[in-house]
Amino acid sequence: MSQGTLFTIFVSACLVALVGADSDEHPETWDDYWDNHWEEFDELVETGGYVDKTPLLKWFISRRRHLALLAPPKLGRTTNQLMIRRFFEKEVMPLDANYKPTIKKPETWNETVFKDLAVCKDRAFCDDHFRKYPVIYLDFSNLNTTTELSFFHSIRYLTTYMWMDHDSLRNSKALSEKEHDKFIKYRHPRGGIEMPNDFVAAGGWLLSLWLWKHYNKTSIVLIDNFESPAECLINANETERKEKLKLLRPLQDFVVKLIIGNDHVHHSLFIGQRRIDDYLTKEMTSLVYQPLFESAELRPFYGFSEAEVQGVIKEFNRTDHTKNIMADLTKHKVPGGQTVYSAFSMHDWCKAERKKAKEKLKKEKKRRRRDIAVGME
Repeated sequence: MSQGTLFTIFVSACLVALVGADSDEHPETWDDYWDNHWEEFDELVETGGYVDKTPLLKWFISRRRHLALLAPPKLGRTTNQLMIRRFFEKEVMPLDANYKPTIKKPETWNETVFKDLAVCKDRAFCDDHFRKYPVIYLDFSNLNTTTELSFFHSIRYLTTYMWMDHDSLRNSKALSEKEHDKFIKYRHPRGGIEMPNDFVAAGGWLLSLWLWKHYNKTSIVLIDNFESPAECLINANETERKEKLKLLRPLQDFVVKLIIGNDHVHHSLFIGQRRIDDYLTKEMTSLVYQPLFESAELRPFYGFSEAEVQGVIKEFNRTDHTKNIMADLTKHKVPGGQTVYSAFSMHDWCKAERKKAKEKLKKEKKRRRRDIAVGME
């Protein structure tokens, strides 16, 4: 038995263990499947420590069509991707046990965490754009570049799970019988093993086409950690670099087909740390690279300014420790001498403060119960 066959069997076994033994099994409730990526952003806003970055939504939809944002990690890059997805993605009704959409009142923007945020001061914008687009969300950090075989398999499963993320297409009457059969066959990891190579390369393009047919709307594409697979090129010699570039070619084909000349994609936002023109995007002349710290427009949407940090500290009634708190936060110096504070370290501080507050309240309740018991003796 070849090494490739053994690898396929191993990966398949792992995926089957994750998704269930039957090829048509799904999570117990589709409400959990569809809502989990909403809840992460909602929870962040509702539990405090969130600084309103929703003006990015208007900037994003009205500016460059395809943008690659270059920024250090921990500045709220993924949080903003979740925010964009949360706001723009069309609502999909959860499916019942028979894979039929359940009846549910559509969500409106003034019923969500957005209602008190800056974006909703523009009611017309919210009415026009809230939950109006299909969204294709991808994270390249999980792609395995160890070997050519492992990398291609990881792209294959990236495609499969991307299709699964839009499982409502299984009930679409807008797809042809042939398209429907292809979607049903390859949208699950077991079928993904048999997915033809040309389907892997065109997987994103096909999905955007089917979403356009189903919704009559163009898609928004969000890609996190887009340069992550190219890390294998760092410190590689000339020979190794040629081999790695050959290895990465399937992903280049995937992205180029998804973006270039694709009229079914409305906007796209790539998030990463460095330029990778020579590997992934050299053919994508419409993709604009924008270093975050060089953009006065984009900078306010990522990380926390000094005033924003002070505002959060004030909300927690810790202004007497402002100087020490700010000194402990991760920060970046930007052109003009300004300081941008890490959203990640700020959120960690907020979590710690909430934990302290809960423990303090718990101790206070315990003390009160003890005092009451003593008074009754």
